[in-house]
Amino acid sequence: MRIAFQMDELSKLNFASDSTYKIMEEAYKRGFEIFFYSPKSLSWNYGILCAKVFKVLNINDSAGDKSIPIAYEESTMMNLEDFDFIFLRQDPPFDMAYITSTFLLEKLPSKVKVINNPISVRNSPEKLLVTNFAHLMPKTLISSDFDTIYNFLKQEHKCVIKPLYGNAGSDVFFLDIYDVNAKSIIEYFLHSFKEQVMVQEFMPNVKKGDKRIILIDGEPVGSLLRIPAENTIKSNLAAGGRGVHEDLTEQEILICDNLKPTLQKLGLFFTGIDVIDGKLTEINVTSPTGIVAIENLTGVNLAVNLWDSLLKKYR
Repeated sequence: MRIAFQMDELSKLNFASDSTYKIMEEAYKRGFEIFFYSPKSLSWNYGILCAKVFKVLNINDSAGDKSIPIAYEESTMMNLEDFDFIFLRQDPPFDMAYITSTFLLEKLPSKVKVINNPISVRNSPEKLLVTNFAHLMPKTLISSDFDTIYNFLKQEHKCVIKPLYGNAGSDVFFLDIYDVNAKSIIEYFLHSFKEQVMVQEFMPNVKKGDKRIILIDGEPVGSLLRIPAENTIKSNLAAGGRGVHEDLTEQEILICDNLKPTLQKLGLFFTGIDVIDGKLTEINVTSPTGIVAIENLTGVNLAVNLWDSLLKKYR
């Protein structure tokens, strides 16, 4: 089997915690042919979608530069129709470059399985797909109108404001109606982002953690409770959060059950959802992370689970 990963440059990865590398490593252990390429190398040439790919020769901590435990051949142009699976694993931001890559990958025949389905990835940004499940969410507003946002803040008193297409906890701000800077923060967001922004009621129990739940083909297979550092509401591990293990609650299982039919229908095979105090806040479909942290806490390698499920479903 031939597997390709559309991903960021190796120099940008933290191999000790990167989920893409973990999935790639498991594929290598199974004897698959592994390739990777940058989204910028995609080319559509008179009906053929191709890319400059690097073939992995070895995955080993002692291979080549020890900071990059992957030995690989020089790039060569290949037809992407020659692959069995292509993993769409480039990190956000969800911008026009990202969208363009999904349009190009959409042109591949159905025999090439793209994980996740590029059409659904394009149509399902994390902070917008979740609005299909408003009954499971905290009170939420999506707007670019100052008065509408400020009236929502007056109603809730305390809120969180964030960009629609941010990632890793970037540009997430706490709003308090009694803060003299509240209006300035709203104005900053409306000036900085062309599209609408998301405003949600503040949930005080975020200090107890924001749970990332990994779903494979709609089924929850692992979870990670991310606890914010002192004096911040950001719980992302990349933003200094601390991970601990905690079993799913009945409410969290109910949320997963609600999502499963939609995720399966859309071909969103590998996803990560975020839940705070029993409320669904995001559905991550672009490049879900967390499987390494979950393995470190529980000993369960979700990359094995992912490959077992993929091969059972598509082979």
